[in-house]
Amino acid sequence: MLYIHHKALLLIKLVHFHKFHLINFLSKGCHVILWNLSNNKKVTVHSHDNTVTCIQFVGQNHEYILSIDSQYRSTLLISEWSSLILVQQQNLFPNLKDRPVEEYSVAYCAPNFLVIAEKYKEQYSISLWDLRGDSMSLLASHNEDVLSKCKSINIFDSKNSKYTLFFAVVEKNTVKYWGYTKTKLKLELVNKIHIKDNILDSAISPLTQFLLLVTETGKLCIINKEVNHCKIFKPYMTSQTGRICQFCHTSNSQILLCLSLQ
Repeated sequence: MLYIHHKALLLIKLVHFHKFHLINFLSKGCHVILWNLSNNKKVTVHSHDNTVTCIQFVGQNHEYILSIDSQYRSTLLISEWSSLILVQQQNLFPNLKDRPVEEYSVAYCAPNFLVIAEKYKEQYSISLWDLRGDSMSLLASHNEDVLSKCKSINIFDSKNSKYTLFFAVVEKNTVKYWGYTKTKLKLELVNKIHIKDNILDSAISPLTQFLLLVTETGKLCIINKEVNHCKIFKPYMTSQTGRICQFCHTSNSQILLCLSLQ
């Protein structure tokens, strides 16, 4: 079991698990730090010039760690976490040139698909990249004109699907389903649904490929991949009672719904 002192917890902004390793960076700086839980040793993987807002394991076997900082010109860094070798550095130029990116969200699908969301104050854009170790090329992109905020990206298993890549972008009250095919070479809006309550967090069930949503009122929504059936469970507790609902992925591909005190 892992115990973290409450004062140390204040320094950690993002946490990402990889088997027995914990990846996080400290909010006071711009560093991505590898934390080996077996011996409690920490080492800096790489550092940014600006505050890091996104970290993600990528690669066929999650052998790389990706991070992005946010400003008028953002930098994407990818390192092999076992050797601490920096394998790629990319400058990401925001689509909205007159304003800085507040933060990024990414989702990775093996062997080589990477979806990036640029989050501005009231807008966002999404881009699809072909990521192959030390090379990265843009496949397609979309600027969302409607004033809304992207909360997360969830990629479905594309087996038995007509799309090469199929994913959902979760907004505050809406879920938009996007498809990409190699023949069309563009992102296609396949479906969208509206959720009455504000969405707090989302995740995809690995076994059923159902999209799981938890709302501010504590409701749990389960939507099948075909988007023709939605099951809503009544809340046990809500964020108004001083609790935050959040999904947590475990090392054995299970998903936990965590309730934490504010």
